[in-house]
Amino acid sequence: MNKGRRSTFSTKVYVKPKARRLRERRRIRRLALLGVGVALVGVAVGVAAWLSRRPSVTIQNVAVTGASVTSTTTVAATVEKMISGAYGGLFSRRDVFLYPGKEIEKEVAATFPAVLSAKATIQNGTTLSVALTERQPFALWCAGQAVTDPCSFMDKTGVVYAVAPQFSGPVYVRFTGALATSTGPAPSYASAADFNSVVYFLSSLKSAGLTVAAVDKDSMDNFTMRLQNGASLEAGPVGNFTAVLQNLETIFQDEKVKSALQNGVPALDYIDLRFGNKVYYKYKTSMATST
Repeated sequence: MNKGRRSTFSTKVYVKPKARRLRERRRIRRLALLGVGVALVGVAVGVAAWLSRRPSVTIQNVAVTGASVTSTTTVAATVEKMISGAYGGLFSRRDVFLYPGKEIEKEVAATFPAVLSAKATIQNGTTLSVALTERQPFALWCAGQAVTDPCSFMDKTGVVYAVAPQFSGPVYVRFTGALATSTGPAPSYASAADFNSVVYFLSSLKSAGLTVAAVDKDSMDNFTMRLQNGASLEAGPVGNFTAVLQNLETIFQDEKVKSALQNGVPALDYIDLRFGNKVYYKYKTSMATST
């Protein structure tokens, strides 16, 4: 024996030539099938991409309907930009089956202040129809109290959305005061909840025979209602409106004050209802009175 010498054993696996050739053929067959599959997928994608650009299945024009104050040309240009190009550089965004309808509806409503909602559909095969639902005017928001100050339309939720023309008469109630901070395409006069309270308050005053011509809001969010007969009604903040209506019911028991508020006879300068159950008012020809 040779001490210190290590024996090395190696094992060799003998594969018959026939089995080796069979294994190789199977590997080649799998690679070939994979190649054919990839080629077929590529051809299918190429054909689909080509078909998506065929005139018979692509949007040829954009039609915008339902616009009153919104520029249809500008809306159409926005939509045209959204359907230009291709998905992944392959499938046309103008394809009538692939066009981004929901994106268009969302973008148009978010971009144009007067648009409340939009609906995109395919009409006559290759026409993309964008039907707009615009906000409806409820009142005017004006930069100041002078009749010559510029005004904008405001809807029933308090959203200020479009420049308004000059009106010769009191067609809409005029609102003045700072606009609330807004993250949308159009500013709002107040929060949705507060403006809803204002709308309800105006409706309640009208039911009581008081026609409001203008609403002023100061920096502390105190509201003054200016009646068509020239009198001013100091109402305070929105949270005070319920108490104001209750106090009006009470002071309407005084026929002189009631006539002054409803008819302007005698002429009332102002009535102040901001101080709980204490009411101050003043006729234009007398000193201030409290009750």
